[in-house]
Amino acid sequence: MKDILFSALSNLLNFLFSKGSMVAAGIVASHLTSMENTQTLSIIIATISAFGTLFQQAVSTTNIRYNSQIITKTKNYRTTVTIIISTLSLPVSLYLYVTSQLSAINSALIFILLILNGTSGFKLADATIQKKFVHISILGTIQGALILLATFTILKLELGTDFYTLPFLLASALWFSIPSTQLSPSETSTTVNTAISKTFLPAIFTGIFFLPVIWLLIGDIQARFGDQEAFLLTTANQWRMTVGILPAIFGGYLLLLLTKVGHKDKKNKNSNYTITYYPAVAITIACTALVSHLDLIYPTEIANNTELKKTIILFMLASVITTLKSSISREMIAAELAKLSIASNLIWATIFCTLHFFVYHQEGAYGVSKSFLASQVIHLLLWAPIIIKKELIPKEFIDFKFLASIIPLAWILYANAT
Repeated sequence: MKDILFSALSNLLNFLFSKGSMVAAGIVASHLTSMENTQTLSIIIATISAFGTLFQQAVSTTNIRYNSQIITKTKNYRTTVTIIISTLSLPVSLYLYVTSQLSAINSALIFILLILNGTSGFKLADATIQKKFVHISILGTIQGALILLATFTILKLELGTDFYTLPFLLASALWFSIPSTQLSPSETSTTVNTAISKTFLPAIFTGIFFLPVIWLLIGDIQARFGDQEAFLLTTANQWRMTVGILPAIFGGYLLLLLTKVGHKDKKNKNSNYTITYYPAVAITIACTALVSHLDLIYPTEIANNTELKKTIILFMLASVITTLKSSISREMIAAELAKLSIASNLIWATIFCTLHFFVYHQEGAYGVSKSFLASQVIHLLLWAPIIIKKELIPKEFIDFKFLASIIPLAWILYANAT
């Protein structure tokens, strides 16, 4: 338990400074530059959050899942992973350029940045396996300071939007300061093809039906409602990260624990849910109070938009559900139920897009947040029979604390959706 808490604390500090600085960068931009330039920065941040984080976590998850296998140290394995990440990053870069969301220079730099983010997953896994919790905390602090300082300098000197990707490139490169693990795996039962097919690709495709779906809808909102509405969506999505990043914060070491001890262990299964779900509830409640004072954070013309507040809150409430579901996915990875995980997220993505395009399509960013929350609730209800049948959630977790935690969330929903 001590190692879990230290891992959680170090990754939480890493998030607060590195990921939190992205939210802060958007806020700084809203004060120092035009709405169009701020939206460009928001698109860069949204792309990093959607794909960079996805690739990094997929690589890290695979290395942790097979940390005892010799293949994770082989050149063939690492080359294969890098090629897959590069292949998936290219259409993202081209899409941003073809749709005129980013310039040619920024689109090309996004391609490099996504590869850098993905391969940094090797280092994140090394740090988790070696329990370098202090190193992770310090790294996150430096990354956050670098992103904010570089962004502020670029905006203040009016260097132009082609420089906006630079702070994130520099911050990502810092991951490679983590030394490679000196542990020597001894098991040879897993091949490169097995690791790629059973964990890495499923982690990629499971994630592609989640974060990138929101990323794609930003383009749809921008095309139909304009830059300002798209900015509201990207801003709300950045706030959602404060809850949605929790699976990445706590997930690495919990997965390591599940795979080492066994996903059938009741104590570990219960910890897998408890340590991710309750912080999500606490952060959502705290952020709801903070969102009530947007006028202290954003310029007046942005803060006075009442739908921004509602959009942020609905996104965060939905992310409490996604955090709970991430624990289920972690159980699936430990049990190598990859196909089930992919099917789950594909069904959710279908429900989400159906609600967006056919039910809430006239409500802009607020409609996306409604679709996001409604789809999470519907999907969880539809998936409940399988969750029960596969015993993916321990009965001990559904106790009085869990039921009591629903009350403040229900009140927040009532207060902001009526």
